[in-house]
Amino acid sequence: MEFSTIETALAGEEMFFTWDRTLTKWKSGCDEKKGELRGWIEDRVRFFLRVAEEVDDEEDRLLVTVIRYIEVKSGWIQLNHLINHKLNTTGIRDEEAMYRASLLSRTLKRIESLLDADKMNEVTHSLAEPVEQLSEDEACSGGASAIVTPEAVRIYLIGAEIEALWAETLDALEELTDQERERYSQWIRERRDKFVDTLALLEHPDDIKNVLAALYMESKAAWMQMNHMMNYMMVNRGEYDQRLMCEASLLTKILVVVEQILTEDDLNRLTQFLAQPFP
Repeated sequence: MEFSTIETALAGEEMFFTWDRTLTKWKSGCDEKKGELRGWIEDRVRFFLRVAEEVDDEEDRLLVTVIRYIEVKSGWIQLNHLINHKLNTTGIRDEEAMYRASLLSRTLKRIESLLDADKMNEVTHSLAEPVEQLSEDEACSGGASAIVTPEAVRIYLIGAEIEALWAETLDALEELTDQERERYSQWIRERRDKFVDTLALLEHPDDIKNVLAALYMESKAAWMQMNHMMNYMMVNRGEYDQRLMCEASLLTKILVVVEQILTEDDLNRLTQFLAQPFP
């Protein structure tokens, strides 16, 4: 896949017209809020293009595009669950969130037209595979529960045990400065907090499980992309990217902990949905 193909699809006049037409339908949204949402979707596309542009090989570019698509689509799934939950429990339509989801769906549909179905199935299958098996001394306490609750997830993701795993990861990287250690620690806590804070908004066990699976897939796709880019840069350019290596190592700890909560069926259901094209 050539970079110009992706750039034309996502940063061309047709895509811009689609965004503007979508936002025009938001009758209650002020111009300032519409401008914020326009900037929000542009930021996501810029990151998408930056990652694709870093790769020279067309086959590798297709792979990172598929991975990034799945990451963004997982976020779209979370957003729709939260919109429906708020509507069902309070009767309130979150119009801003609805238009964010609409902008994302139109952008994802455009990306989808560029993708290879076989590559999509290959990546989604990999996403359902466990990152690694935790050794007995690495496993965080709490115990898997048939009914997943926000509190159960908190037990797994907030506490001294997972903090110790992160500290151990950073301690192994002797070249890091104190400022870099703090920066990476803050980054992984923010990733962790997204899991905890998002699930705290939900009540029904099915919603919690589905959103947790989507959060996992979003982070797993980001982790997969980090590892792919790290290996690509090392093999093709002889470059070592400290940031990618640190962030991927820290994110691994969250992924393997969440894998103790989700079942294989939970992940398979989501990967099947992720591989389905938009109507």
